[in-house]
Amino acid sequence: MKIGSRIKELRMQHRITLTELAKRIGLTTSFLSQLERELTSPSVVSLEKIAQALHVKVADFFQETERKDLIIIRKGAGRQSVGEKEKVLIEILASGIFDINMHSQFFTLGSEAVMTEELTSMQGEKFAMVLKGVVEFFIGKERFVFEKGDSVYCAHSQTPNKIVNIGETEAKMLYISVLPKGG
Repeated sequence: MKIGSRIKELRMQHRITLTELAKRIGLTTSFLSQLERELTSPSVVSLEKIAQALHVKVADFFQETERKDLIIIRKGAGRQSVGEKEKVLIEILASGIFDINMHSQFFTLGSEAVMTEELTSMQGEKFAMVLKGVVEFFIGKERFVFEKGDSVYCAHSQTPNKIVNIGETEAKMLYISVLPKGG
């Protein structure tokens, strides 16, 4: 089953209109309609808001995997979300959609791309590694520049506020958040 269809099914089970759901989560009715018709893809943040409003887990939007202790995601098969305004492509590799406590994502940032919301919404410890390009991390009031091969670990108390591609080409990075047990 596709994610949009599953969201619609759950919304209908809870007898919530598109308009009601949109008001509860701060998204437009138009966006939710396009999502349910598979015309657009949701961000992780949007999925979390929708799940909370429908009183379900994000994992409920996806088919159950046969074996939760081993999840294989083939190249290009991760769920993708595009922030066109931000020039960011997010590929979700393994995350809460599989009912696990680790969120691993692959970010592709276009030239001059700025990413904020995707990072600040995740709780827990974080690890990032730049695989291509040059990016600037803003963590608290500090600023750091990372190039290919550089990585950073952030404890619970440290959260990147913003990541900016400051290179002349696209940047690629692996980003992992580990949530506390039961989080």
